[in-house]
Amino acid sequence: MKKIMYGMLNATGTADVDGNYTEYQFCETGEAEYGREWGGDVIGYVANLDLEDGCEIVEAGSFTIHNKPEGAVIVSTNGEPSEIFWAEEASEEEEV
Repeated sequence: MKKIMYGMLNATGTADVDGNYTEYQFCETGEAEYGREWGGDVIGYVANLDLEDGCEIVEAGSFTIHNKPEGAVIVSTNGEPSEIFWAEEASEEEEV
């Protein structure tokens, strides 16, 4: 069984003269609410979230996320990456 995980992103580095952040890392992670009910469909899960104004799903752009899981979906807030969602296998202990 797959579960959907959630993480907040924290800016860790700048690369341009304007001070725009371009590198991010996880600062808080956990299992997403109702994430096991989506069978690993991360895009479907995030697309059905009630995102606040200014939030949108983004493709990896001109930023780097350290240790980004394969198939992860990124949500930006006002153009800055803020959250990340990905699927991973639940352990046997968690499935009980």
